[in-house]
Amino acid sequence: MEQWKDKLIYLLIYTVEAHPKKPDPSPYQGVPWTMPFSEFRQPRNYSERLSNSQFIDKGLSKLKGNFTVLVDDLTPHNTSGGNDFVWCMYGPAPNAAFFIHPNKTVGLAQTWFSLINMNESIASYFNFNNKFPK
Repeated sequence: MEQWKDKLIYLLIYTVEAHPKKPDPSPYQGVPWTMPFSEFRQPRNYSERLSNSQFIDKGLSKLKGNFTVLVDDLTPHNTSGGNDFVWCMYGPAPNAAFFIHPNKTVGLAQTWFSLINMNESIASYFNFNNKFPK
């Protein structure tokens, strides 16, 4: 982020909780699958998801870069991803990343974020020949 802070806009899209607090099931396992960082239960409506996103936004404010947190749609009756537009449309992956060019073409799509591959793609776009730490 430090490398590209003046050249990129970062959008983080808050979708489903991959590892919600118990007793909520993970959308990937169908049963509770918590991690040490599991802080939230699965939001039951858009207001709950919006509330959770404020904590994410506060965490990002400590980073250097132009960040915006967007909140994926969630209908009041949906608790399992059925109307999570972005999550469903771009792949239900918990750590996906995309590099989208200004002309709206996708320069790189990752189902699991790789810093090395992302940096190489960004550098190639900006015609940099810098080497990045591996």
